[in-house]
Amino acid sequence: MGLREYAETTGKKHIITSSIEHKAVLETVKSLKKQGYEVDFVDPDLSGRVRVSEIKSLVRDDTLLVSLMYVNNETGIIQPVNEIGEFLTEKKVLFHIDATQSCGKLVKELQTIKYNMLSFSAHKLQGPQGIGALILRRQAYKLPPVKNIMYGGQQEHGIRPGTTPVALVAGMGVACNIAAKEYQANQAKAKEIKNGLLSILNNSGLKYHLNGDQNFCVDTTLNICFEGVSSEALMISTKRFCGISNGSACTSKSYSPSYVLSAMGMPVDDIESSVRISWGADSEKTEILKNFYEVVEMAKKLQG
Repeated sequence: MGLREYAETTGKKHIITSSIEHKAVLETVKSLKKQGYEVDFVDPDLSGRVRVSEIKSLVRDDTLLVSLMYVNNETGIIQPVNEIGEFLTEKKVLFHIDATQSCGKLVKELQTIKYNMLSFSAHKLQGPQGIGALILRRQAYKLPPVKNIMYGGQQEHGIRPGTTPVALVAGMGVACNIAAKEYQANQAKAKEIKNGLLSILNNSGLKYHLNGDQNFCVDTTLNICFEGVSSEALMISTKRFCGISNGSACTSKSYSPSYVLSAMGMPVDDIESSVRISWGADSEKTEILKNFYEVVEMAKKLQG
């Protein structure tokens, strides 16, 4: 939204994003589309990744921005932002990365990617809720042409008014420092937990498959299709000892399949049998494996 003045001045009103972005991005670009911007939504394939070649083919002379998440919040699949960043730098197209699911995890990788703007939320790396960051990277000593979309004081260099929440900012800074020191140990622990979960699955005798290419998946998330098992039934049956999700809007009146899994081209039956499981740095391995074993046992009963 902060690029609108630049877009009007340059005539660049074409945006490229993916159909699996967080609603914070999707709803924003949909709003811009209503204001006359052209938006291309790129679908991933069954791997859960968007194709670099498709992004490249969509870039035009009037392309303002490409906005992509680094790691998908439902599948844990890592997107090819490194290759896309290299290409867009040459094309002089602005590149925004939603790094919310990767900050504090893919630390070394984030330090080498070429981007103009990067955003994340502190609570995803164990910082306080209610604070995040928008990083603007200089090129030739110039910041990206982002202007304020709210008006008031001159805080945050005039980009966002309002009294700075010092405690939240300090908490986010401390969380980033801790993550920089501990992310390697956290990664090792997360991978150990994931291997334990996969071992339970492999020994269960269940008919299942993992959604997305696991060669490009973070070690803190699994999106699992328990074939023939209703995800809603599994969630209800296991809520007494753990919380799992199906990544969809689920109310008493309507059920909407996961838009992420739908965009990947998965069959509806598989989508409705899929659940998302995730864990973090403070998760206790023994407790997670014990609860997951109960989930698997319940899935076996439901699968018949």
